Amino acid sequence: MADGTRKTITAYLACLSPKLIKAIADGDAPADLTVTSLAAALPHDWAAQEQRILGA
Repeated sequence: MADGTRKTITAYLACLSPKLIKAIADGDAPADLTVTSLAAALPHDWAAQEQRILGA
């Protein structure tokens, strides 16, 4: 992974919803969830993130 790509992905992940971070840490996130899928066009709105990833 190129350094610029890594920085971009890190920037997206820094904006994750706390509920989504907790689900990942607790092992409750979807099994097929990847860093790449999280960073791909992830909404900035936390509620929209939760709906898209967790269906919450």
